[in-house]
Amino acid sequence: SILLYIPPIQNFAVKKVTKIASESLDMYIDIGRIHLSFPLNLNVQRISVVDNEMDTLLYSNNLTVGVRVLPLLDKNISVRTLQLSDVRFNTKSLIEGMVINGYLGDLDATANKINLSSEEAILNNLLLTDSYVSLRMDTTSTSDTTSSAVKWNIDAEKIKLENITFDLQMPADSLSLSSYFKDVSLTGGEVDLGISQYKVSQFKVSGSQLNYDSGDQYIKNGLDPSHLALSDIHIKLESVLYHEKNINAEIPQLSLKEKSGLFITSLNGKIESDEKTLTVPKLILETPYSKIEAQATIPWSSLDSIPDGNLTTQLIVSLDRRDVIAALGDLSDSFKSFYPETSLKLLG
Repeated sequence: SILLYIPPIQNFAVKKVTKIASESLDMYIDIGRIHLSFPLNLNVQRISVVDNEMDTLLYSNNLTVGVRVLPLLDKNISVRTLQLSDVRFNTKSLIEGMVINGYLGDLDATANKINLSSEEAILNNLLLTDSYVSLRMDTTSTSDTTSSAVKWNIDAEKIKLENITFDLQMPADSLSLSSYFKDVSLTGGEVDLGISQYKVSQFKVSGSQLNYDSGDQYIKNGLDPSHLALSDIHIKLESVLYHEKNINAEIPQLSLKEKSGLFITSLNGKIESDEKTLTVPKLILETPYSKIEAQATIPWSSLDSIPDGNLTTQLIVSLDRRDVIAALGDLSDSFKSFYPETSLKLLG
């Protein structure tokens, strides 16, 4: 109705709806201000959802949505603009066995096409900045999760994340992960959930960090796979494909530092696979002191319970004592003095 474009009518309708929703959900729901302009431009300010223990489950300072009208005639939703700022959330016990909390600084997105009938979507741009998300998984849910098949096909033309922190805690498995992403970008993403196929033209990470801890609290000196602390992470992947055994990835760049002192200055190469064979045409890993070159052809049948097929690999290794000492950590002085100063050369 055209009456909904009149501000006093909008305010009356919002107060009525939030009152009904609050009583139905046994929560306090409030909207500071709402403005709907022609044709379908909506701005909502100061949204808050508070439970009966006075804990804020959701707060959003500003939400702006602009939807094009003509595509709706073809049952397509075209989002001209979606903007969110200063969003805080805490699911508490709303989701069984899981708690999600954090905040979103700013989110800006456009999506030319969302079709609920055909389950197709085109996400043109998404920019998320200055955000923090914490996920705690306490138990495995025993509730019935049976649902109808999801066949969404999503094209993500450009996604960019800046200054994002993500933490994961799984106390039952003694596992925790904390990460910080200074800059992440993805272009040319395609997701087909109907056939479980995923494609990415280019994926980049720069200036990021990741800490991983699993099992006991004792941290070994050197490289401890149960307690990793990675920093200064830079990754560039291209032409990524994952669909069952069809896999492809080009790695022009990967570098990172680990708390043990190991420093991967460069990892580059390519991985490709079809229904029969996984192939690594060339993979080169370099540190400031060492270098490893690898080639491999691995028939998938060689990984079966009853292996079949010929697996071929080629390795050229130049391993410096400084990397060995950094990785192994607790080494006696006698071993260090015994280990040769020259790099260890291996060919196989």
